[in-house]
Amino acid sequence: MPDGDPEPWVVNWGVYTVVNGYGGVYARAGTVESDLEVIRLYGGASVGCALHVLPEDSDVEPGTALPVR
Repeated sequence: MPDGDPEPWVVNWGVYTVVNGYGGVYARAGTVESDLEVIRLYGGASVGCALHVLPEDSDVEPGTALPVR
């Protein structure tokens, strides 16, 4: 992608949860200029995600919803 002025995008995004709470986010997007009717990968959209991992010193046991005491 060449450098230049910012370009407007239409973004469809969502947050999902796992047993311990926040799990991450996903996003699909297309430029306004692309004139996409449905934001989907096979229609030319870009996709991305962000996942969340518990830190090593977390007091939450993996696979549970409550802190370990």
